[in-house]
Amino acid sequence: MNIATNTIKYEMKNQGLTIKELAAKSKLTQSYLTKLLNDDRRWNLPILNQVLDALNLEFEIKPAPKGRKKATV
Repeated sequence: MNIATNTIKYEMKNQGLTIKELAAKSKLTQSYLTKLLNDDRRWNLPILNQVLDALNLEFEIKPAPKGRKKATV
């Protein structure tokens, strides 16, 4: 699982949202969102932004400290 997926699943649980509810809020199909959350599809920035907006979250891109393993989204 990647950082985006972990964060979104955590926040869904925190907000008490089902995949169906998040799909409706983010204007994605439930099937497509399920594939993203199961890592069967890769996130892209527009879709990630759509889901984060639905969760009332934002993301920040900043340089990682030297020697830190790179994250994948």
